[in-house]
Amino acid sequence: MKPDTVQHLALTVALTLVFSSACNAPTTLFEPEATPTARPAPATETTQPAATEPPAERVQLDPCSLLSDQEVGAMLGGAVQAQPAMGTGGCTYMLPSDDPSQMVQVVLSAAQGDEAKAFTALSMGLLAGFSGDPEMQAKFEAVNIQLPDLTLMDTVTRLAELFQGSGVELVEADGPDGHVVWLVYSIATYSQGTLILVRDDTYVSLTQIGGDMGGAFDKLGELGNTAFDRLPAAFYVMDEEGTGDFSFSIGGEEDETPTAPPEPTLPPEPPTEGCVPAPLAPADGGTMDNGCTNHSDPMTWEFTWSACPASQDYGIYVIGSNATVPVIDDHTASTRYLRESTGYVANQNRSLWRWKVRAMQNGVWGDWSPESLFEVEPLDTDCRTGP
Repeated sequence: MKPDTVQHLALTVALTLVFSSACNAPTTLFEPEATPTARPAPATETTQPAATEPPAERVQLDPCSLLSDQEVGAMLGGAVQAQPAMGTGGCTYMLPSDDPSQMVQVVLSAAQGDEAKAFTALSMGLLAGFSGDPEMQAKFEAVNIQLPDLTLMDTVTRLAELFQGSGVELVEADGPDGHVVWLVYSIATYSQGTLILVRDDTYVSLTQIGGDMGGAFDKLGELGNTAFDRLPAAFYVMDEEGTGDFSFSIGGEEDETPTAPPEPTLPPEPPTEGCVPAPLAPADGGTMDNGCTNHSDPMTWEFTWSACPASQDYGIYVIGSNATVPVIDDHTASTRYLRESTGYVANQNRSLWRWKVRAMQNGVWGDWSPESLFEVEPLDTDCRTGP
């Protein structure tokens, strides 16, 4: 795998693998108390059944409520700014710097049940897809097919194994509270570490981008354990139904992408290799929808582009002006991509968003289109305030 590809993969982990925490808390053992001698109960007495507590009500989790700016800032050694990650179910803490190479980010996320497996498969699937390694992609597909029958622990550990041999250091360990996965990638110009803590059907994840990775494992572990202790008993991030069956690229019902292209009734036109699609909407300099701080109205972005003859797939890439991780790095067989999110873009990050597309013909990706710029409308522009 080429070094620049590995770096791109490491960046992708922060988008949506974004897992974490540590299992270094000591286990306390309790000695059983001596049972006092007592007379047998009369034969007429009956043992009352133990009261069972009703299942906890599922609540929507705001990941930014798990750790304060001060707690993350103390770990990084400076004042941080929390910015919710768009559509990834995570919270981003940024330690700014006048020198971009010294900027440090920490991304926190948590998920539970089938939603946790869906988040894991999404982020690791992106990683496998952009690796360019057929063996890695085949391994991902094999695990993805079995996903409904796997536990969260099996999902995380089996997909983490995809990193082996990719230039990313992988460490796994069982702790007193669960299972820990530590992924770290570091070169002279870039560093990233992701810590994943799994307990039963729940995970907490912390990713540090930039900064010193020497003590990151222990520091992220302490933050991860703190976040885990603050989780509600039953929660969801985006998937209220609890099925884990959701997508970050949502198309209209009339525009759903089939799993396999239908058989044409007429012979297709010969492929025209080298076609570069042209971005159509948003037009260069256009304005896109923003979300609401009270999450009352979703943020909807729709992208369209020109078609290329006999293209099997289109890739789309969208990134903010100051971001190190793309918000969208995906592919679709359609010339339309619709993205809905309950997140929002902070006002200081509204300008100079960039997007581009490319086409796959004869199984080969073509060149990217020229980048098109857009901005996002002011935060809380069209929010609902009533019930």
